[in-house]
Amino acid sequence: MSFTKALLLLLVGLAAIRSVRAQTYTVLYAFTGKADGNGPYGGLVRDSAGNLYGTTIGGGDGLYPNGTVFKLSSRGKLTPLHGFAADRTEGVWPFAGLVRDSVGNLYGMTADGGTLGQGTVFKVGKKSKFSVLHSFSPANR
Repeated sequence: MSFTKALLLLLVGLAAIRSVRAQTYTVLYAFTGKADGNGPYGGLVRDSAGNLYGTTIGGGDGLYPNGTVFKLSSRGKLTPLHGFAADRTEGVWPFAGLVRDSVGNLYGMTADGGTLGQGTVFKVGKKSKFSVLHSFSPANR
């Protein structure tokens, strides 16, 4: 490789590093630990309108101590879509991220709870309709 090519590659690399350092970060939402939940976990999924969807593993207000599924608008407005209740039948602690299908349904898993006590696979559909698709048992976990 010629000296000129090597110098050009070095300059391109340095320019890329400078652009990374120039990025800023903005807090879109700060969880309160109440009905919005606390301990956001997993990843976020995005819809075509720029809304983000995710989960928390807890909630501090007593209503949903076992986690929530939420929607966060591009303007930073959080809307809880579902809260995992204290009775544990729907599952608890949705540790994994969500998956979104082509019509907007969200799918996720919980780490514990459900009718057999070993976690669940769930769906949050239109108008926040929640359903458990599967409850894991000790034999199939």
